[in-house]
Amino acid sequence: MSYENIMFFCKFILIVVIFCLAFYFLYCLIEQLFSFFYRKQFQKKFNIKLSFRYFVWNNGSIYKENSFELVYPYWFYANKNGSRNRVRKNNYLVWPKSYLWFDRYLITAKDPVLIILLVKSLRDKFGEDIIKRSLEEREKYQYVKQKKKFLQNAKEITSIRDRFSDHPQDFENFCAELFQKMGYKVYVTAKVKDGGYDLILHKDGIKTIVECKMFSQSHTVGRPLVQKLVGANFEAKAQRMIFVTTSKFSNDAIRYARDAGVTLVNGKMLIKWVHQYFSKEVQQNILRKDWEITREDLRKKYPPDVRV
Repeated sequence: MSYENIMFFCKFILIVVIFCLAFYFLYCLIEQLFSFFYRKQFQKKFNIKLSFRYFVWNNGSIYKENSFELVYPYWFYANKNGSRNRVRKNNYLVWPKSYLWFDRYLITAKDPVLIILLVKSLRDKFGEDIIKRSLEEREKYQYVKQKKKFLQNAKEITSIRDRFSDHPQDFENFCAELFQKMGYKVYVTAKVKDGGYDLILHKDGIKTIVECKMFSQSHTVGRPLVQKLVGANFEAKAQRMIFVTTSKFSNDAIRYARDAGVTLVNGKMLIKWVHQYFSKEVQQNILRKDWEITREDLRKKYPPDVRV
């Protein structure tokens, strides 16, 4: 192949690339212009403001039902637990689109939080039934329904052990809900970073760490486990420490906890708390706030090293 032919071929390829880039740029520009127009149209029709982070498209015909679907971010190269693989170079967070179908509009956003905020605004304005519950909300509704039934029958500590024996992590989440009922702001620690405690509580400017252990009735929690919690607090630097178990504590553990400033909650105390703080929930019907998805729910779906 002659030099002239090679140059002609290179120029041809360059022209094709430039044409494709120009076409893509023009397509994106037109797409954004249409989105801008439909976003303004949506805002005027429903009197709800939308930021430029929402992409809006008019389907032309009204959807049979209003619904939404959430898709969560993930690391392109991830560890088994979903966290960032720091060994791989050029790793980045992938943000797929989440979707909301409402009236005749298709609304997308790369951040699922934006979709749930918009869904909440629409439900506040037009009623909770205006948008069908998402998969996550249906699962949450079933969980609340089962929990209500469980609490109605939770007369003894054995019922709690039977409930969570196969899934100890669910017991930690149950304790987290219990402390939320007490007025604490609760953070459940990631299992990959379990440093001797499962929950971090904040209330009235006081930080508390909590270890939750589910054991059989015959088991006795000894001093070493309480010491582990105290040791973990050298790093956590909390003002209070609480150890919760479904069983009981040894005398040695009780003496050590008293000296170290650890509050011990055995099975008997735990069941008293359950009756005291969940009694209202047992009596009332399932409300929207019980099943509607929140930012806190999204945290469980995100990679453990990504903030919601």
